[in-house]
Parts: sequence; C-alpha cells; structure tokens
Amino acid sequence: MRRLLCFVFLIYCLSSPAAAQEPKLMVTVATQFGFPIKDLAAADFTVTQDKAARAVQSAEYKNDPLVDVALLLDTSEAGAQVRGDIEQIASLFIDRLQAKEQMAVIGYATSADLVQDFTSSKALLRRAVAELRYGNKPAVLDSIYAAVDGAFERSPGRRVLMVIGSGLDWRDRVKTAEVIEQARRNAVSVFAISLVSDSDLEKTTEQTAGLYYRGRQLKQIQQVVENMSQSFRGHYELALPGPPLDTGKLRVEVRRLERPKIGYRIAR
Repeated sequence: MRRLLCFVFLIYCLSSPAAAQEPKLMVTVATQFGFPIKDLAAADFTVTQDKAARAVQSAEYKNDPLVDVALLLDTSEAGAQVRGDIEQIASLFIDRLQAKEQMAVIGYATSADLVQDFTSSKALLRRAVAELRYGNKPAVLDSIYAAVDGAFERSPGRRVLMVIGSGLDWRDRVKTAEVIEQARRNAVSVFAISLVSDSDLEKTTEQTAGLYYRGRQLKQIQQVVENMSQSFRGHYELALPGPPLDTGKLRVEVRRLERPKIGYRIAR
C-alpha cells in the first residue's frame, strides 16, 4: 500500500504545474550603440505582463558558441538610393564571420530572394553582395516573414536575421504581430540597421530578442556593426515562475542602465 501511495504521489508531482518547466525569457541587452552588457543580475531586471509584475527568479548570461546569420539586404528602389551604404555594412558583417559560423545573403524588395545560401566562405558572400540587383518597391515585413520561415531550417546555432536597408516600407500582406510570432516559432532573433526610416522594424527587433539601430554616420556604423556582432554571440536567460508568457504583452526594463537597448522573446 505504501509503495502504491508513493507511486501515485510521484505521478502527481511529475504531472503537476509546479513540475512543469518554468517559463524562460531570452533577453539581449546592449548600449545605445549595440555593445552587449553581460554583468546584470536578476535584481536588475523588471518584467511586467499586462502591467502586472513578474518575479525574475534568475538571470544567467549565456554565450552562444555557434551563430548562423542571414543578411537581409534592401534591394528595392529605396535601397538603391543607399546602395553603397548597404553593401559596405554587409561587408563589415562578413568580415566578422568567425570559424565554424555560417552566413547567408538574401535580397528583398517586393519579396525575399536567396542570393547565397549559408556558407563559411567570405569570398562567396562578398561576391553575392557585389552581384545584387536593385528595383521594385520594398515590402520589409513580408520579406522578414519569408526569411524567418524558410532560411534557417538547417541552422544548428543561434539564428540571427540581420536586416540592412533604407527602413522604408511600401505595402505588406502580413502584420508586425505575425512576423514576431513567426520569428518566435522558428527561434530567430531579428536585428536591424535602418539608414533612412524606422517603419516597424524597431518593434520587430525588440520582441524577437534583437537590436535596432538607425543612422548613417560611417564611424558610428562601424562601431555598431562590431558591437552587434558581439551581441549575436550571447544573451540572458531569465527564469520567471508562474503562468505562461505572452511576448506581445510583456515589457522588460533594466533598472541601473540609462537608455539601454533591450530585445526579448520567449525561449524555446
């Protein structure tokens, strides 16, 4: 009888909500120029859902030893106006590709088109950027959605979509919330550099554990690329006991930093 009671108690514990895996949040924290901040503790984070506070049980900074980055480059009519900047920034990211990592090149206008599949060859990536063709209207959200949906099927590391473009948008079939959900479903973090306009990229990056930067000053851009490349390779994992998380209703803040950039999404 005692054995039976112990067995029943064990089954109850394993099936009870307390035994279920606690919700976790993937968070990227950086300075306004994208430099990763790695020394935060649980007490430094404030998390709310529907304006109700969520307790942060722990905050652990984790290095991502393997990163796969897809460059999503604006090849629209708007992108053609800042073509030199786009291609230079893409080249800076290619220069920072590390051993065992892979990168892909995707162009976007009214749709996303794969130019170079994932490779470790910097020469192939540079050639792909040099051979880009420009034209048509930009559909940024549609292109991000297509890229996060199909580009990372065989990616074993952290999945990063790096959007580089004018930031201008024309007409999309999908909404920002759909893009964010698709990125979460496929565990993709969206980072973006906009050279002209904001569109909806900042919200998309914020809710997919990515970072966003707007500007065209070369010196700052070079530093942003270096910093973002470092941010690709690490993130915080926050444990938040309680009910399931809803990214669209969450807000994450860091107490002791002035104007940090914060991106977050529910961890898989």
